[in-house]
Amino acid sequence: MLFSTFRQEILEVMSNDKGKDDNIGVVKALKPKVSGAFQKYIQLLKQGKVPIEELVFTKRIPKNSNEYQKRSTVESNSMHLLDIEGRSLKAGEILKYVITDYYETQSKK
Repeated sequence: MLFSTFRQEILEVMSNDKGKDDNIGVVKALKPKVSGAFQKYIQLLKQGKVPIEELVFTKRIPKNSNEYQKRSTVESNSMHLLDIEGRSLKAGEILKYVITDYYETQSKK
């Protein structure tokens, strides 16, 4: 999964940079490296070089979809959309989703 790979790369960057004794020095040293990794993944996404399968989030839901009151999370919004289509999930089932325009959709509410 793309996001797991990205997270692992960031953790490796952070764990390999132990040259500074003070926190401010560490942050200054890491910022360009972390930013570079982030930009690499942004470019991969923008260029369409990431297979859709790499963008799927998976979560086992703890309760039935009709028990979620607010649509304040990506998961609850996804379950609401499934409910609209008549495909409700039960507690313990797996929800799989891809985020495409979450913030754009939320700003229109």
